[in-house]
Amino acid sequence: MKKTQMTDAMRNIRRNRVSFLSIVIISMLAVTAYLGLDFSAEGIRRSADATYEAENYADIEISASAPFTQADLETVRGTEGVKDAEGIIYMPSRVSSGDVTCDIEVRTVPERISLPHMREGRLPQAEGECAVEKTLAEKMGYRTGDRVELAGRSMATDMTFRTRAFTVTGIFTSAEHFTEMVNFEPLMLVTRDAFNAGMLPQDRYTRLLARTETESTDRFSRERMEATDRLKERLEEADSRWIAVPVHNTASHVSTDSNAALLSTVSVTFSMLFVVIAALVIYSTIGRLVANDSRLVGAQKAMGLKNGEVFLKYLLFGAGGAVAGAAAGMLIAYFIFERIVLFFFATVFLLPETVTAFRAVPALAVAAGAAALSFAAVFLACRRLLKSTAVSLMNGQNVTRPRRKKTAGSGALYIRLMLRNMRTDVKRVLVSIASITGCCMLLMIGFSLKYAISRVPERQYGEIQPYGTEIALDTSSHPEAMDEARAVLDREGLPYAAAYTAETPYEAGGETGMLTLVCPEDGGDLDGYFNFTDARDGTPLALPESGVLVSRPFAEHYGLEAGDSFLLYDGSAGKHSVQIAAAAENYTGIYAACSKAYAEECLGAEPAANTLLLGEDPRDPDALRKELSGTAGFISLVSSRKYQAMFDGLSTMLNLVILLLGALAAMIACFILLNLVSTYVNQKKNELTIMRINGYTTGETIRYASMECYGITAAGILLGLIGGQAFSAFLIRQIEQISMGFVKEPAWVSFAASAVITAAISAVIHFFAFRKIRGLKLSDIQR
Repeated sequence: MKKTQMTDAMRNIRRNRVSFLSIVIISMLAVTAYLGLDFSAEGIRRSADATYEAENYADIEISASAPFTQADLETVRGTEGVKDAEGIIYMPSRVSSGDVTCDIEVRTVPERISLPHMREGRLPQAEGECAVEKTLAEKMGYRTGDRVELAGRSMATDMTFRTRAFTVTGIFTSAEHFTEMVNFEPLMLVTRDAFNAGMLPQDRYTRLLARTETESTDRFSRERMEATDRLKERLEEADSRWIAVPVHNTASHVSTDSNAALLSTVSVTFSMLFVVIAALVIYSTIGRLVANDSRLVGAQKAMGLKNGEVFLKYLLFGAGGAVAGAAAGMLIAYFIFERIVLFFFATVFLLPETVTAFRAVPALAVAAGAAALSFAAVFLACRRLLKSTAVSLMNGQNVTRPRRKKTAGSGALYIRLMLRNMRTDVKRVLVSIASITGCCMLLMIGFSLKYAISRVPERQYGEIQPYGTEIALDTSSHPEAMDEARAVLDREGLPYAAAYTAETPYEAGGETGMLTLVCPEDGGDLDGYFNFTDARDGTPLALPESGVLVSRPFAEHYGLEAGDSFLLYDGSAGKHSVQIAAAAENYTGIYAACSKAYAEECLGAEPAANTLLLGEDPRDPDALRKELSGTAGFISLVSSRKYQAMFDGLSTMLNLVILLLGALAAMIACFILLNLVSTYVNQKKNELTIMRINGYTTGETIRYASMECYGITAAGILLGLIGGQAFSAFLIRQIEQISMGFVKEPAWVSFAASAVITAAISAVIHFFAFRKIRGLKLSDIQR
């Protein structure tokens, strides 16, 4: 480009700096929204992977129905693809502190694999010492130096402990439990001497941990997952009794990956709105410049300026603003947006290692996309100008397509004038509608997600699980526990139902996990305590004689339907195939409900009732808990809302994303609409001034000018509500997790709030823009 042309192009930018700034800002917001969430998703995965690496976390964990021998450990070490292996002891137990009881997993301190991340103190070194997981310390109120005593869980496991009393030497976190958004039993670490050598000799282990030998260090990469799956197959072929669980099938890994994928989905969905609006803003802005510069361009063409040189002038304006905005958006996405998301994510996930991510490929793709988008928009806006001859442009002929003359038609004068104005400046009208539509859509999506989450407790605990409290009992060690607890409840006059509930391992779709198996006692039912409805049509479901009712998110996650099967593990790690009778609506947790006879068939043993569900909350829970604690086998009295932490965590993170995107929506409306409305008032200045001179009052003049704005705002809000609802339904389907579903029915508040806020933003912008009309005078008329 020649120096004179560059000077002209820069003068054009300075003269239309407000329009240029609007292109910069919309491009910046679009890139910030997309890359900010994309970087955050990758940052979450990298932070989790860094935590795995810092702890040298196992790629595969192997369990079996009988203890492993030293020979088994050597077999694992010699398996192709194994980098290292270690044997440890995991044993279920229980601790109590006052009226609080918690089931835990006692584990020996590992030497090399799955090392704990110490938050306070040190690891245990002697027989009577222990370290407790952070979640256990918070729940039970443990501190370094406190005394912890195992309360017993079953006769078989209790006999394996040599020592029951321990002194807390430290508090740690583990990559095994990234978050409380999944249900788990917290860990307690002890030395090998804490176990009875007669039952578990030094060369016996209950779990084997293995590291994969692979070039990829990213545990979220497809290459690493495939290598781990191949190793899992080889290990299970080595011994049919072994159950190998890859790290990418564990609850913490799945939850982390799912939440990262959630951000990626939201980033793509929302960025589509910004891209459309950005393209229209560039197209409208360049189109307006072209219309204003037609005579000048005609003179330039007459003096020999080529079409390519004319196009380059406007391309510098449009593409320069888009690329500058994209560059600013990248910086904001990495240095501000991503760090905000990771900060709030850290309140939900325990990630000692926090790593930010800058993804070069998406960043370069965004830069290229911004350039291509601006090129296309500028070309479309300039194409008729480039085709027009120098003579026609200098004669003042419009570069737009000529319109046919229309009759005056019927209807109010103001309406006809409004429609005429909209036809003569259709580009500005379309961009204004698109801006309002985008703002309303973002608000609609935000409110829809909010109410899809906030209505979950009402549905789950008001309709599906209306009981408010459950009492857990150890009936395996204390057969009399149920009768004694019933007697207490009968004296208190509290209605209840007895049921068997147990966290049971399952395998489905190549993944393993834990679900809550529920079945009523003999001759009983769960009506009024668990209300099951068909996920397809909402009809009530009764417990089937054969088969299980599974949670809808569980069935959808694995693509299971009525008649399909999955595996349940019994207490001896035996596999049992269970058939699905139907998918029942459920929002929190993973449930499988069946009759007692079918549960016995699945588990290979009679499921003795171990839980009492209270039909109404006790007037004094503490007093009831104290009375029950004096009975045999009492474990805990807790609210049925045991998944509330998981719900609150996801709600907090989604609300953050919604807040950030809602702020971007308001910024879009403010910057773009203010520019467009100001342009509209400037274009109509002569007409509005003449109206004032001819005797129209200020109010009448403003009312005439604002009629078009009313129509544009109404059209934008209507389109925004329709599009927002469609996007919301899509997003809710994408972000649902296996242990958490969302209410899919739209909430009227989402429509009302989105419409009112969008209208208010538009009204404020138009109010400030129309203030100019009050000061119009004859000298403002432009020739």
